[in-house]
Amino acid sequence: MKVLVAFFTNTFFNFVIGLMVAKFLGPAEFGRFALALAVALVTQTIVFDWLRLGAIRFYSERSATERPALRATLDVLFGALIAALAGVTSFVLGLGRFPLSAELLGLAIATVVANARVTSFVLGLGRFPLSTELLGLAMATVVANAMFDYSAALARARFRDGHYARLVIVKNLLALALIGGGAFWFQSAQMTLAGGVLSLGGSVLLLRAAFVDEEAGLRTASRGLAGDIALYSLPIVAANFLYLLIPFANRWLVTTHYGFAETGQFSLAYDIGLKGVGAVGSALDVLLFQIAVRAHETQGDDEA
Repeated sequence: MKVLVAFFTNTFFNFVIGLMVAKFLGPAEFGRFALALAVALVTQTIVFDWLRLGAIRFYSERSATERPALRATLDVLFGALIAALAGVTSFVLGLGRFPLSAELLGLAIATVVANARVTSFVLGLGRFPLSTELLGLAMATVVANAMFDYSAALARARFRDGHYARLVIVKNLLALALIGGGAFWFQSAQMTLAGGVLSLGGSVLLLRAAFVDEEAGLRTASRGLAGDIALYSLPIVAANFLYLLIPFANRWLVTTHYGFAETGQFSLAYDIGLKGVGAVGSALDVLLFQIAVRAHETQGDDEA
C-alpha cells in the first residue's frame, strides 16, 4: 500500500505543478514547454523505456543476490544509451548552426537534383518549431526522467517501498521549488524545463546510495541478458511509442498551423483529461504486476 500512496502522491503533485506551470507561463510559453515535453517523452520511450520494463520484470531481491550480472547489464546499457543520446543530440543541435539558411540549402539541392520532394523536406527542416535550446533541454529531460524512472523501477522491483516513497517525495519537493518557481520567476519554457531536469536529476543523486548494488560489477554484464531484456520489452515499447505519437502529432500539428498559444491551451485540456483517467490504470500496474512477478519467481507459473 505504501507504493500506491507514493504513486498517487506523485500523480497529485504532477497535476498541481502542471497547473502552476500553465498559469505562470501563459499559453504561448506553455505551448513551447508542452511540445518539448512531448518530444522528450517519445524519445525516452524509444531509447530508455525498455530498460525500465526489463528491471520491473526481471530484477528482484533474489536476482540481486543470485544473478548480479542482470543489474550490471542494466547499468551498462543505461550508461551506453546516455552516451549515444548525447552524441546524437550534439550532432543534431550542431545542424542548427549550419552556415546556410534552409532556403539557400534547399535551392542548392534543387540546383544539383531537380527533386521537389527532397527540396521540400530540407526546407521543412528549417521550420522545426522548437529552438535548439529547447530541443537540447528536452534531451536533458529525457536523461533525467529516465534516471528517475529507472531508480523507481529498481526500488519497486525489490519491494523497497521506503526508498520509492523517499524518491518520489524528494523529487516533488524539488519540482515545486524549481519547476513551479522557475515558471513563476522567469516565465520561460526554457527555465521551467531546466528546473525539471534539476528536480529529477537531483532526487536521484541525493538518494543514489539507496540504489547501489555492490555485487553487480560492470564486468559481469552479459550480452545474452541484454537480448532477453530486449525481446521482452521491445513489443511493449513499440506499442507505447505508437500510442504516444498521437498527442505528439496533435501538438506538432496545432503548433504548425495555429501557433504555440493554441498548443498551450490544447495541451492543458488534453493533459487534464488524460492524466486523470490514466492514473487509475497505472496504479494497478504499479501494484499488481509487481506482485505477480514476485509470485512467479517464488511460487511458479500457476500462482502468478
